[in-house]
Amino acid sequence: MFTQLFSVLLLVPAISGLSLTAKLVSSTSTTQICSTRMASTSAKGPIPTTTKTKTKLPNIVIIGTTSVPIKTITPAAITRTATITSLETVTATASTISETFSTTETLTDTSTISITLTSVETTTTTSSTTTTATTVVPTSAGFRDICSSSGRSNFANQKRAVSHPHAGLARRAPSKSPKGVRLDLQKYPAAVTCDKYIQVRYTKEIILVKPTSTKTAATPTAVVSTTATVTETSTVVPPNVSTTLSFTTTTTASTTSTITSSSTATSTASVTETTTTTSYAACATNNVLGPRVDNGNYLTRSFYNDVDNQVIQVVASSGYECCVACITSTLNCHYASYGEGACSLVAGSPRCDPNYADGTFFEGRSPPGYSLQLSNGNCGSLRSGGLLD
Repeated sequence: MFTQLFSVLLLVPAISGLSLTAKLVSSTSTTQICSTRMASTSAKGPIPTTTKTKTKLPNIVIIGTTSVPIKTITPAAITRTATITSLETVTATASTISETFSTTETLTDTSTISITLTSVETTTTTSSTTTTATTVVPTSAGFRDICSSSGRSNFANQKRAVSHPHAGLARRAPSKSPKGVRLDLQKYPAAVTCDKYIQVRYTKEIILVKPTSTKTAATPTAVVSTTATVTETSTVVPPNVSTTLSFTTTTTASTTSTITSSSTATSTASVTETTTTTSYAACATNNVLGPRVDNGNYLTRSFYNDVDNQVIQVVASSGYECCVACITSTLNCHYASYGEGACSLVAGSPRCDPNYADGTFFEGRSPPGYSLQLSNGNCGSLRSGGLLD
């Protein structure tokens, strides 16, 4: 699929004249998940630890980016031309004996240039869009939620009618001596098993570059104003006297040039990334029971009878996460118990039957001092044993 998508994208430049580049980045992450088998007695020696390494399928993420090149336009240089016209007229009377001419010419050229340049700065806009897709994992064939197998529901739900087939469970007489292994007494670590998962992530960035758009500024306009003034002074002197002719020429050139240059280039980059979350239908509210049930009692403890089962402690931060750990376990999980911040799975038996009622939970009229939540697994179910104060 990834190769096909990339091949299709490569056809874009040929169709629309766009250019396309691609950048591939890979990263590797390692996650380790450990579970602890619990026992009712403390181990006498070091606790054995087993680690298994598993490599997940590569995770491929494609990021599309659109880019517009920016081109700066420089206005043309200003050329100023000044024209000065000078007119000379000389009138002199002198004897033929001696003539002395003294000429003084002063030329002043004053030029004023005013330039106004207006430019529009380039702006770059980047937009990022993240979409979240939720995948719901359906229940396995024949799965039974704990409310169905035990006849109990959570306290927030309406109490059962007296005519309900499980209504009598609320008045069941206390059991004198429950049978089986009491789960909450299995509190000593006996063995640790770790699964190390290696995940390789490939991120491919497809950069689509649009053609450069050039905008030519208006031709600069120069206004040249030239003024030429000639002042002539003529002196007639007697014979044998020098004649002095003075010229004063003043030229003023005033130039006003206004240039407006407008160059706008916008670069827009858009990135879209999709994240996926997973939800398990088997861990809906009807399969996370407790800490209080519909008759007002509180869950206090549970027992299991299958001697092939073990108590496996895993990491979870809620009753839902503990339920997911049981549903996704490969150890034939019968049920899950979450209390005092710990998640315990009853699993390991070769028998896997959703209708196999291996576990029994009991209730008390008062809170036990901790919050207990229970869930059925794919390979077994729990039933209610009634009150046990």
